[in-house]
Amino acid sequence: MNNENLPEVIKWEAPEFEYSYKGVGWYWTSILASIVLILISIWQGNLLFIIFIIVAEILFVFWGREYPKTIQFTLNRKGISIGSLKEYAFEDFQGFHIKESESADELILKTKNRLHLYVKIVLPHSNREMVKQFISRHLPAMEYEESLHDHFSKLIGF
Repeated sequence: MNNENLPEVIKWEAPEFEYSYKGVGWYWTSILASIVLILISIWQGNLLFIIFIIVAEILFVFWGREYPKTIQFTLNRKGISIGSLKEYAFEDFQGFHIKESESADELILKTKNRLHLYVKIVLPHSNREMVKQFISRHLPAMEYEESLHDHFSKLIGF
């Protein structure tokens, strides 16, 4: 697709995150790991860590059961909007990368914010080239290496 043929606005719907199925074994493993940590905390007499583990496990189980909502993404000459949740101007970003995957691609935008380095958006395969050409008019392409956090999140199913 030629740059002149690109539309002014690109819209697509996608889940807010890529869902990973978590079976009964996932929940039992999570609970068992928490029990082991609680037993270690009891042995060390660390009540605060016990409370932390209980709260963390409750959140972990609830987040594990959460299904992604479908969100409409809009890309225009000013930037990108994520449903009615957030709007970003292209000036907020340093660059972009599109990570290709079998199930769905991922648009990764590197922010200028040191606390929140990346904005990651699920991108359908059908929109990949058009989005890539559109964004490359505003931001430079960059290389992206998955962080330890990314690998750990995949490992535990998030």
